[in-house]
Amino acid sequence: MKLSKKDWHIIQEYVKAGKAHELSESLTDYLSACTKGANRKSVRSQPFSDIKAKQRAFSFKSGFMTNLLRQYVFNDNSNESIIKNASEVKNKSLEELIKDKFAPYVGKSQKELQEIFEINSTSKSIRNMIVRAILGLNKNSKLDKIAEFEKASIVPKTILVDEKNNPTEHMSFPEFNFQELVTQNWTDKNGNPEADLHNYLIESKFLFVVFKKIDKSTIILKGIEFYNVPQYDLDTTIKKAWLDTKCKLQEGVQLELRGQRVHNNLIKATDKSIIHVRPHSGLSSYQNNEYANKLPTLAKWIKTPEDNQKYTGNYMTTQSFWFNKSYIKQIISDLL
Repeated sequence: MKLSKKDWHIIQEYVKAGKAHELSESLTDYLSACTKGANRKSVRSQPFSDIKAKQRAFSFKSGFMTNLLRQYVFNDNSNESIIKNASEVKNKSLEELIKDKFAPYVGKSQKELQEIFEINSTSKSIRNMIVRAILGLNKNSKLDKIAEFEKASIVPKTILVDEKNNPTEHMSFPEFNFQELVTQNWTDKNGNPEADLHNYLIESKFLFVVFKKIDKSTIILKGIEFYNVPQYDLDTTIKKAWLDTKCKLQEGVQLELRGQRVHNNLIKATDKSIIHVRPHSGLSSYQNNEYANKLPTLAKWIKTPEDNQKYTGNYMTTQSFWFNKSYIKQIISDLL
């Protein structure tokens, strides 16, 4: 209730400031201002600005409802919570509470943090373990299964940058199904998000926990950054990249076997489109199994492989959209 009340005040302040046209679902934690109207032209006057704003209604985020279903319908109480007592959020938002938890450890090295939290591990997920410990959680719990993160649609990501402040990896989104993607539109007839990617990005709030390599033996915690994808980026570059992907899948994606690797014509990081498409896992497959899914249109092989059983035209390695490293660098630049 306390967090929902804070969300209500955030929405009210936007209206008071004459910024009702800038409201979005990712601005708040649990209670959001979703669009509501007969169609995309359903706008109304706002009290403190001459700019017409979309009609909106209060709603709980989908992640909030998912958490309620899991807890009260399916009796699954396995999700850990950051907030142990309601008094913790008496005068703070969820963001402020999380920033306060990280503040004492910013600037400390990974080695120091391992000693503080008694983490003796050489696992690739060592930085995730440190993040969980900072948040007061079990070191082996999953970051994306934290109750507050699920309810607020917060997507936590640990980012490692090199000595030149360049992220070492692109950032993946959930995998998508080829046949489902081509049946979707970016928005529905009312102008509301319809595509899975559009819904995911418009509701999600990303939490970047940034670590930086100082030299070969030292990595330090630089800090955290909360980020909502701007509406402009969604309506322009990201939408264009999504439409490009849909079009190529509908027409038949182009495939070419070079050595042992298959290349395709889907959008790449070098196209500088904020997002790109690449496989979701390290294993590739072009036949019917758990690592691939069916294409809506037969693939167009530039040169048909000799092994037609291994490289079919009906299936392709499961793919995801990814944030480009260059885009992530812009987001976290203030921390670097």
